[in-house]
Amino acid sequence: MVWKTLIVRVTDSCDGNCYGCLWRKGKVSGFMLPITVVNNVVLCLKDFTFDEAVILCPDPLNNPKILDIILLLKKVTKKTYLFIPMHSISKIRNKRILENIDELVLVTTTPEDFKVNEENLKIILSQGFSNIVLYVACLLYTSPSPRDLSTSR
Repeated sequence: MVWKTLIVRVTDSCDGNCYGCLWRKGKVSGFMLPITVVNNVVLCLKDFTFDEAVILCPDPLNNPKILDIILLLKKVTKKTYLFIPMHSISKIRNKRILENIDELVLVTTTPEDFKVNEENLKIILSQGFSNIVLYVACLLYTSPSPRDLSTSR
């Protein structure tokens, strides 16, 4: 059996606070995935089911229709994962978002973000939502070898 994943990027709007993020220095046009586009895709896929939908950064909570998008995606997916930057956890004000996702994936580039946002995390946990995963993204850098720096051969 083939695993089917639907990857969705609902906005390119981001505040650029995640060190090492691919979109940090990228062009931000203010794009918001229209709900009508998601609805049309779901209608076309009515007889097709994905194993999972992954809603990616940049911060999907910046799309004002994120709950509607999640509800539509649930029609064609078995599980829904919402990736958000750790510092955006305070933006989850609508409990229905948490009720309609299978896992909240908090992405950070530094464990200090976890400490800074601990109170917001406790608020979400106190609402009974516990399917939370923390991803610490690393920016790997390897220095060039001396051979690569050599100008003579």
